[in-house]
Amino acid sequence: LVTLTHDQPRLSLTATTGPDGTFRFTRLTPGQGYQLTITRDGFESFSRAGLDALSGDSLTPPIVLAVGTRIDTVV
Repeated sequence: LVTLTHDQPRLSLTATTGPDGTFRFTRLTPGQGYQLTITRDGFESFSRAGLDALSGDSLTPPIVLAVGTRIDTVV
C-alpha cells in the first residue's frame, strides 16, 4: 500500500503498485512537504518526507523495501 500525505492542504491519498512496483498519484496540488509511505507484508515500511510536487512533474524517488523480521508466537 502506498500512501501520500500533506498537511496543507489536508490530504491523504492511497494507491497500489502495479506488477512492476510502479504507482501514480494524479492531480496533486503543487507544493512542498509531501510525505510518501509504503507498506507491504513481509517487508519493513518505507517513508520519505519533504517531497515537492511541481505542476506536470513526475517524481521517481529510488525506493528499496528491506525484508522484514518474522516473529512467530506459539500459544
